[in-house]
Amino acid sequence: DSTYYAGKILSATYNIFRYNAKQGDDELYGIEPFSYYIKNLVLNFNYTAMFGLALFWPLSMYLRFQQRTPLPISLIVLAGGPIYLWMCIVGKRPHKEERFLYPIYPALCIAAVIVYEQL
Repeated sequence: DSTYYAGKILSATYNIFRYNAKQGDDELYGIEPFSYYIKNLVLNFNYTAMFGLALFWPLSMYLRFQQRTPLPISLIVLAGGPIYLWMCIVGKRPHKEERFLYPIYPALCIAAVIVYEQL
């Protein structure tokens, strides 16, 4: 155990978060604009990205307030919230990689299915 040898509590997860949260360190590996994530999602997910990312909130809120959908607001928030929250977190980082999008892939698919069912 590294905690025993280092003499203090160590956490690999915390160290990765701390390194990536500091400004400037991730610029060593190249920087990209936010559009990199949009292009990557469109190339990898095609219509799923369009339904899940672009149409999910506007369509869900419109139909919800028009009383034309049986979906509770909690399902809409739970399905779409993680996508936009994660995009806000990783989108402002200068260094962008496709692997940073992996955590939102399941939520993106769920949101796309919800949009497809509402159409």
